[in-house]
Amino acid sequence: MSSDHLSPHYASYAFGLDLVRFGCALVVALFHFTWRIPNEAHIMPFGWVGVQVFFVISGVVIANSAIASTPYRFARNRFLRLYPAAWVAAAISFAILSVVPTPAYYALGIGVNPEWWAFASSVMLVGEDALATAYWTLPIEIAFYALVFIALLRGRVRLRAVARLLAVASSAYLVSLFYLLVTTSGPGVLDLGYGLKNMLLLRHGVFFAIGIYLWMATQRQPLDRSDRVLFGLSLAAAALEIVCRSVSLTTIFAAGDAGPLDIRWVTVGALLAFAALLAAIRVCLVNAKRWTPSARTAARIRMLGLVTYPFYLVHEVVGGAMLVVASDRGLGRPAALTLAIVATLAVAWLIAAFAEPALRRAIVRGARWIRGSGVRIGMAPGADERLPK
Repeated sequence: MSSDHLSPHYASYAFGLDLVRFGCALVVALFHFTWRIPNEAHIMPFGWVGVQVFFVISGVVIANSAIASTPYRFARNRFLRLYPAAWVAAAISFAILSVVPTPAYYALGIGVNPEWWAFASSVMLVGEDALATAYWTLPIEIAFYALVFIALLRGRVRLRAVARLLAVASSAYLVSLFYLLVTTSGPGVLDLGYGLKNMLLLRHGVFFAIGIYLWMATQRQPLDRSDRVLFGLSLAAAALEIVCRSVSLTTIFAAGDAGPLDIRWVTVGALLAFAALLAAIRVCLVNAKRWTPSARTAARIRMLGLVTYPFYLVHEVVGGAMLVVASDRGLGRPAALTLAIVATLAVAWLIAAFAEPALRRAIVRGARWIRGSGVRIGMAPGADERLPK
C-alpha cells in the first residue's frame, strides 16, 4: 500500500491510482468502525474488499518499479517505502494505546494489542501479533516483494513468470478452499488464518497476479494465450476468495435488529465493488498519459496517495480513540464517525508530509555515512550503488 510513481516520467503518472487507493482506505476504515456495532454493520459490510484491491494495486506498482530495476535498488526502495512510515505509525499508535483503555476499543469491535511484543511486530512488519489488525496485510506484501526480488536476482525481472506462478499456485489453493467450505462448512487443513502462513501467498497471490497482468496489458506487453487463460483463472479464483471471506465474516458480523447480515448481500456487494474497482484501475492505467491535471491538483492527489498508507496503519488506533472520546461525551454516531475519519486523516497527513520524509532522509544519510566509513576502512569504492538524493 505504499505509494509509488507508475512511471519515472510525470506524464505517465497514474494519478487515478492514488484516488482509488485512497478511496479503498476510507471504506476499509468505515468497515472496521462499524462492522461489530449492532444496527451499523449494514453501513459498509463489504468495505474489507478494499484490502484485496490494495494487493492488486501492489501488483501493478511493483511490476512497474521492478521492470527496469536492479535487485539492490528494488530492495532499497521497497524498504524506504514501507518501513519509515510504519515506524512512525507504530510509535504514535503505541503511545495512544498506553493512554486509551483497551476494553474501550473492544467495546467498539476494534481489535488492538497494546503489548510490547505487538509493538515489535508492528516495527518489523512480520509476526503473528501487531498493534492493530490492519497490520496482517504487510507480511503478505513483504512476501510478494521477496518473490519479485528473487526474480530480479536472475537478471532482468521475469514478471510473466511471477504472475504465472502466483496465478497457478493461488488458484489451486482457492479452488480447494472453496470446495472444503462448500462440502464441510470449514477450511480444515487449508486454514491459513491471518498469520505468517499467509506469506506463502497461496490465498492472496491471485490479486498480485491480476495487478501484474493489468500492468502488462496496458504497457504494450500483450498477453499470449496462456497468460490470457491464467488471467481469467486469477479473476475467477479472486472471486472465490471473496466468497470465502464473505462466508467467514458473515458469521461474526454484529447482529442488527434483523439478525446476522445476509450472506448473499455481503457476497454480491463485495464482488460488485471489487469488479468496479478493477475497472477503475484499468481506466487509470489506460489513461495515465492522457490525464495530466494542473500542478496544484496533481500535488493534492499525490498527497492523498502518500497519506493512504499511514492512514491505513493508524485508523483503528487513532480513529478508535476518537470514537471512545465521542462516546464518552455523548456525541452522536454520525458525528463520531466523521470525527474519527478526520482525526485519522490529520495524523496520517502529518506522518506523510513531515515525519516519514524526515525519518527517510535520516536513514539515507545514515546509510551514506556507514558506506563512507566502509570505504575508509577498506571497502572498494563504487562496490555498491549510490543511494538516491
